[in-house]
Amino acid sequence: MTPTIYIRQGETLGEVVVRYRAGQGAWREAAALASGDIRTVESSGDASRTFSYAGTGQLPRGIRDFQLTEQFTLQEDGLVWTLRFRNDTDQPLELGDIALPLPFNRQFIKDNRANYTQCDAGARSEGA
Repeated sequence: MTPTIYIRQGETLGEVVVRYRAGQGAWREAAALASGDIRTVESSGDASRTFSYAGTGQLPRGIRDFQLTEQFTLQEDGLVWTLRFRNDTDQPLELGDIALPLPFNRQFIKDNRANYTQCDAGARSEGA
């Protein structure tokens, strides 16, 4: 059986984009991939990897004012993606949007059964 590659080649699963504001301040956008200057990585064998963003990112769209921890854990046949946010300011922190872009692979191999399972949603909705 041919393995399926769900993530587009050259892309990364785990991008988190947050639109937020501290207190009544201006809205800002911060992104995990734009915060490499404050990223630390920990692994727990092959089953878990944790990415932590703590400090004041100096890159454009870098994380500031809060800490972000992303943890990926393999459990049985699934992947659990956990996000934790912590306010590093002395004022309320409002998260307006949290985006999790998923860069799916769109270049399919010849055998479509290895790429996806097609679902005829129209036929199902007529019978409901």
